Amino acid sequence: MKFVIFYIFLFISIISCTSPQIKVNVTLKPKYYNLLSLKSIAVLPFEGKDGKIFSNKIESMISNTLLQNGNEYYKLVERSEINKIIEELKFSNSGLVNKKDVINFAKLIGASAILTGTINISKVEDILFKEQRSECIKSKESKLKTPLGNIPVSKCLKWKYYYVNCIKRTATFSATTKIIEVETGTIIYSSDYTETAKSAACPDSGYPVKSSAELLTIAQNKVLEDIRRDILPYKVILTIELKDNDDDIKDKNAKKYFRAGLEFASNNRMDRACELWEQAYQINPQSVSLLYNLGVCKEVYQNYLEAKTYYQKADHLLLKPDPMVNKALKRITILFTNNK
Repeated sequence: MKFVIFYIFLFISIISCTSPQIKVNVTLKPKYYNLLSLKSIAVLPFEGKDGKIFSNKIESMISNTLLQNGNEYYKLVERSEINKIIEELKFSNSGLVNKKDVINFAKLIGASAILTGTINISKVEDILFKEQRSECIKSKESKLKTPLGNIPVSKCLKWKYYYVNCIKRTATFSATTKIIEVETGTIIYSSDYTETAKSAACPDSGYPVKSSAELLTIAQNKVLEDIRRDILPYKVILTIELKDNDDDIKDKNAKKYFRAGLEFASNNRMDRACELWEQAYQINPQSVSLLYNLGVCKEVYQNYLEAKTYYQKADHLLLKPDPMVNKALKRITILFTNNK
């Protein structure tokens, strides 16, 4: 399956003394991208503590991701359909404990694959510890002479040291997730995930230690995000720099088009910026800045082969490595591979 990467222009900011930057939202394919070719998938409750709650979160995550991407991947069997079959057969969720039961149930609900798993750890631990504090119990007041007049100063002569009782709270959540292909009964994906969330506070911290429920939710959400990156398309924000140095652009008109392009880019008009840089390039083709910015243009519009060509041309004009060009070549290689 060819996986298309979509760019959503967020904003372009020009900061004085720094290169202009484009920030884009990029959808990348998951680690196990072959799972996207499944026809339909159903999420069944996980075994272990909070297993049903966690499986519901996974189901919601899959549903939201499919909606965001126009449901172009597999169909998610709705929870209502699953519950209907369970009710009709007077079957308990807890009865789906072995692979044979899971496969038979999947056939009944018309799923080509089943996602399920086990909660291995779901706990919160508190550790008490002490921190040292100090307090001045005897001081001497004096005045410091300055050109602006005398300034009162205080010097501590005697300190009092003491300890306060503090608490460090750690939530740990660990789960094993697997996907079973119904037709063959084969486990086509399985992975273990473990995440933690921590909070610490003392009586004088000014804030309380986070609750056990809050920390456990944070740890669960971290595991959910790990699962998302393995089995679902996910979004990342890339920051792409533009070159604004026109020293290697000798022609006056080309320089004018280059600067005008930067002005349009600063106003979120990459369409017009790219047109102007193309005009400048036709006049002055031996410019690293122009070649690089045109590479960015091609990259933004998903023409990765052309983007790589421009970046390579810019690189060939250099007599020493350029960090921006190096970064662009590495980035475009990743995006091109991801798009296959």
